[in-house]
Amino acid sequence: MPPQPWIPFSLVWMGGRAYKLVNASKVNIANGDELISKSVALPEVEDHQVTTIVASRSHMAGETKEFIENINGEVKVVSSGSSLKFCLVAEGKADYYPRFAPTMEWDTGAGQAIVEAAGGSVLRYQDKQRFYYNRENLLNSWFLASK
Repeated sequence: MPPQPWIPFSLVWMGGRAYKLVNASKVNIANGDELISKSVALPEVEDHQVTTIVASRSHMAGETKEFIENINGEVKVVSSGSSLKFCLVAEGKADYYPRFAPTMEWDTGAGQAIVEAAGGSVLRYQDKQRFYYNRENLLNSWFLASK
């Protein structure tokens, strides 16, 4: 994707809810009324007839293919940048972001915060426990982000 002259997604936290702010760079964030009027409450609930998986073409591990094959019904795979995958899950545009390849804490911390603020989860795949940060070993295990 070519560089864009705007920020496509920004998380806004107001009144205990997460909101998506579209074209954040074009909004005067000091103006509370404008900020609220340009924000959309998350999660946006969509009626999914198709299960949408966000995955990376460059990191499509065999385990990712197996995960996709084990989903019942129609599946659509969308390729996107790592941070945007988390945003798509938070927004409700994707059902799952499985990651079966190495990542580091700095690759996932902000994305996890966005998904969780929107009511989703990012769990370690092997034991279904939430990621916690500032560990001695900064390498993440496999994970699954979902709504």
